[in-house]
Amino acid sequence: MQTSGKIKVPHNQTLQLKVRGNWAVQSRQLKEKFPQLTESDLIFEAGHEEALLKRLEVRLNKDRNAVINIITNSNTLLS
Repeated sequence: MQTSGKIKVPHNQTLQLKVRGNWAVQSRQLKEKFPQLTESDLIFEAGHEEALLKRLEVRLNKDRNAVINIITNSNTLLS
């Protein structure tokens, strides 16, 4: 059975971002997939995940959970 790769979350809950693996590689892949992203958009600092999410939400015009799914899916592509 094939799944869409999206994590199902009840409407009143939000996902938590957990960046795993090599962020430099992941951010490069995200930039290839979403050319509108800039280096500044993809700056990641441990403990400042919310800032990264907010930048990507605005740039991609997506909600928080959608952005987390995009990042999570980029994590699984590297595994």
